[in-house]
Amino acid sequence: MTLKTTRNILLYSFMFAVLLTLTFQPLQQNNDFTNEEINIEDNLLVKQGLDQKDTSLSMESYLHNYTLYGNYSAVDARDLIVDGDYAYLADGVNGFRILNQTDKTNITEIGFFINGTEIAYSLYVQGDVAYLCYGLNGLVILDITNKISPVVLFTMKDQFGIANCYGIDIDGVFAYLAYGIFGMAIVDITNPSQPLFVGKYHKVDIDVRDVKVYNIYAFIADADYGVHKISISNKENPLRLGGYNSGSAKQIEISITTDYYYAFVADYNGFFILSLYSHPHPTLVYQYSDATHAADVYLEKRTAFVTYEDNIGLRLFNASDVLDVEFAGQYEDTGEGYGLRVEDEYAYILDGAEGIELILLDSDSDELYDGYEITDVLTDPFNPDTDNDTLLDGPEFYGYHAPDNPYATSDYFYGLDPLNIDSDNDTIRDDEEIFLGIDGYRTNPINNDTDADDLEDRYELGGIFYPTSLFANGSGYIFTDPTDVDTDDDQLWDGEEINIYGTDPLNEDTDGDEMPDNYEVDYFLDPLSDDTNSDKDNDGLTNFYEFNVTGTNPNNNDTDDDGLTDGEEVNGYFNDTHTYANGTGWIVTGKPLNSDSDGDGLKDGIEVKFSDSNPLDADSDDDQLSDFDEYITHGTNVNSNDTDNDDLPDYWEVTYGTNPLLIDTFDDPDSDNLTNWQEFQLGTDPHDADTDGDGMPDGWEIDNLFNPLVQDGLSDADNDGLTNTEEFEAGTNPRNPDTDADGLGDEWEIDNGTDPNTDDASDDPDTDGLTNEEEMINETDPYDEDSDDDGLTDGEEVDTYGTDPNNRDTDFDTYSDLEEILEGTDPLDSNSNPRQRLTTILVAIGTSSAVGVLILLTIFFIVYWTTRPEQKMFRFIAKQKSAGLVSLSIKEISVHVDKKLNKGDVKQLVNEFSAVKGLTLVGNKIWLTSREEIEKNIEEYHSWLNQVDSRVITKKALKEISERITNDIKMCEKLQFNDLLSELNKIIVKLD
Repeated sequence: MTLKTTRNILLYSFMFAVLLTLTFQPLQQNNDFTNEEINIEDNLLVKQGLDQKDTSLSMESYLHNYTLYGNYSAVDARDLIVDGDYAYLADGVNGFRILNQTDKTNITEIGFFINGTEIAYSLYVQGDVAYLCYGLNGLVILDITNKISPVVLFTMKDQFGIANCYGIDIDGVFAYLAYGIFGMAIVDITNPSQPLFVGKYHKVDIDVRDVKVYNIYAFIADADYGVHKISISNKENPLRLGGYNSGSAKQIEISITTDYYYAFVADYNGFFILSLYSHPHPTLVYQYSDATHAADVYLEKRTAFVTYEDNIGLRLFNASDVLDVEFAGQYEDTGEGYGLRVEDEYAYILDGAEGIELILLDSDSDELYDGYEITDVLTDPFNPDTDNDTLLDGPEFYGYHAPDNPYATSDYFYGLDPLNIDSDNDTIRDDEEIFLGIDGYRTNPINNDTDADDLEDRYELGGIFYPTSLFANGSGYIFTDPTDVDTDDDQLWDGEEINIYGTDPLNEDTDGDEMPDNYEVDYFLDPLSDDTNSDKDNDGLTNFYEFNVTGTNPNNNDTDDDGLTDGEEVNGYFNDTHTYANGTGWIVTGKPLNSDSDGDGLKDGIEVKFSDSNPLDADSDDDQLSDFDEYITHGTNVNSNDTDNDDLPDYWEVTYGTNPLLIDTFDDPDSDNLTNWQEFQLGTDPHDADTDGDGMPDGWEIDNLFNPLVQDGLSDADNDGLTNTEEFEAGTNPRNPDTDADGLGDEWEIDNGTDPNTDDASDDPDTDGLTNEEEMINETDPYDEDSDDDGLTDGEEVDTYGTDPNNRDTDFDTYSDLEEILEGTDPLDSNSNPRQRLTTILVAIGTSSAVGVLILLTIFFIVYWTTRPEQKMFRFIAKQKSAGLVSLSIKEISVHVDKKLNKGDVKQLVNEFSAVKGLTLVGNKIWLTSREEIEKNIEEYHSWLNQVDSRVITKKALKEISERITNDIKMCEKLQFNDLLSELNKIIVKLD
């Protein structure tokens, strides 16, 4: 039993008996605590990290009797910054002091700054600039380049009213000030000589005593509340997110762990921990309270140091597990205990009027507190390297930083024994393993087999005794690399070679047969004897040939499992009846590692032994069908491109779905009047009557000299106005504009319902006195005896009256041709109409009698009314509407009525008569239709559709109604009549 084991047994037995054993739980961080402290009456501390070492420390470790090492007599010590040989002190009413602490037993003052009787609460030092929170004096910025005589760079207080500056934290170029009843102030310190006020956080009844910034948050200590969490993303207007009411916010200090995001709090009620994970309000997870008033908290080496008022002094807490912090001991002292600073091996207690008290925590400067060394770790507190391995006890215990050693965990070694020069008991000192020792290797000091090759480091470095070996250099010892699992790079671990196979770990080919040890082991050959010329699998190839040339498996005679042995593939397979034996009878694939040398889907063995195809050519007969497709899928001849000899190649028949095993040359499966052979020659699809999808069958296109592979259905070969597809559908000649040679063009006949394939020029189907040819000349409807619906037949208008058969009012005098003929006026003269004649008669009567006068006045009133601007406007709109216009501007109408109506008048009239006149006003545009008119049209369209089956519908009529519906659709889209638009689209579908 070792001395260390005996000590531990005695120690833990004693600890168990008194029930004082406490276990620390590790926090996940690689280095010790680093701190940024603000040490004022109510102050806030952010801890920058926790150690990760998994170490058990008993409570007795902290009960060691630490002694006073040095002191400095201050007037009112409040806050301290330690920087090498210098310390900077906020000394309350005594202002700012610069101290020389080269001799910590005799700290002396070398410089100072004081301004009246205000209290210097806290400070922050950045390079040669000190930022002093100086009570009512505000923020005082000092140049401390000259330690004897600091120089004031700037004093900022006027912006904050009558309030005390208590605390400060700096993040980047911004200073965050705890400014009492003013709240939290944010100052831009890019130029310390000219700081700029940026923004503030304030609320009613606030008294901010300290501030600490972490990430995008500021945590402020409020003496009237507790802790506030403030978002500082917008520095001009900080926003409160949440907070924690401690119940006694006086004398508050907060430390935040950046990894676990906890706050350590010291306030008037004692010491407690908040979780900052919860959002937005922090929550309590631990509290230690014994009616004492905590003043400050500082974190170092998993230890929370807490100072107290009322002559209590310093208490220490085990902070390894933030959810189970335990009281661990104390250092009794008199004084106020405003705060403390822990730097290296010293604790500086800021004791107000008692000054600074300096406590030595680590006598031998080995980064392990004396209490740990004496009662727990059992190292020598006065020897920094108890086991004399050149490694300090502290780093060995907590975790040794070794960034150059590749075996460190995140650059640290955990688990080293400060009492054992060889922690892993591999006979190699810890320091030699960590650093490049006399053996020339960096190894793992806590793992006796660094490279995990099943050989301990001591054997690899000290030699493996192997006296019976032929390869131990005659000494009986073999030396391998402890950092290389495979020293000879033969893919066998050094341990495997020594312990299992008996091969040489320093020679990749132990038996010298030119085959590496790992190859022989992997393929069950003998790595200890020369078996180069053996043929273990009897495939006709030696072991060495399979290793060196073919790369095949010497234990498998058909490595690629293709039905040919490796030797048959390399040397040849004899089949004198095979088409591709080249007259020699031998077929050589030459690819024993590829079961399908030509990649056609047939294994080489099948091609050589069964299918009579070329194993090195995926398409033996070059017919664009692979040998696999022919032999397995289609059953065609792998050596013939036309298996059934029907002049249709196998590939074409397979591609287009005809039978490559059956003569079907003259079949016509798609009934397009082209045989399969013709389709093959033309390049068309024998199973698609219209290969190019243009609406015309392939045979018809060939007959009419079109290309069945080009979509030319919309072309018009004879320029007769009918597309080729329309000619096919009508049965007309696409290359003759008048198929029946009757003088009526094919398009006119189709549009007007006559027969384009029969001479019907002299027919008169509507019996209006005009032949079809005359109807074509006069552009009238051959199936409508009265094309303009004026009551006169087309023949009467053309042959008798000379009026326009397509215009019901030939002379545009608002009277139809029939009305004028019945009234005896001239339908070809606008000045000859029934109204003009009546006026003349009445004038004659009026001149001869009083009754005539009355009638004359009536006539004049009618004339006046019909010539008013309003009536003139509506007549103009009606005329434009009948001419096919869809819209008019207000300006166009105003100009037409000689500006006798202004825009407002026009809009008023249109709105008033929109339903009656069929108009819609949108902005300054009048659409020549209305919702009511389109609804009426829809009723008409439905009625028209219902009569389709009972009447002959000409193409012209169909075209006209289609155009009307299309026009209504456009109007609905423009006027957003979406419900009517939907109905019209349904009608179009039915019409199609």
